[in-house]
Amino acid sequence: MNPVEISYEKFNTFYKDYSLANKKFYKIDSFLKIPQGVRAVDYLKKVGAFLSSVGNFKCGSYPSQQDMKGLYGSATFPVK
Repeated sequence: MNPVEISYEKFNTFYKDYSLANKKFYKIDSFLKIPQGVRAVDYLKKVGAFLSSVGNFKCGSYPSQQDMKGLYGSATFPVK
């Protein structure tokens, strides 16, 4: 990644589109909850592996694989 200078309005548009809930994009954690009695780390690893293999997501762990607190991922789906 390389830093890019953009105007506040453009940044605000990107922030609203990609960070806030909207009808174009859905955050996985907004509808996928960790079941009670399951270790969060194990669950997140399985979800990440599933999304990588089935949905062609590029997944990673936050802040690291050894100290996983969250899962992030992205994918592009063609719409016909």
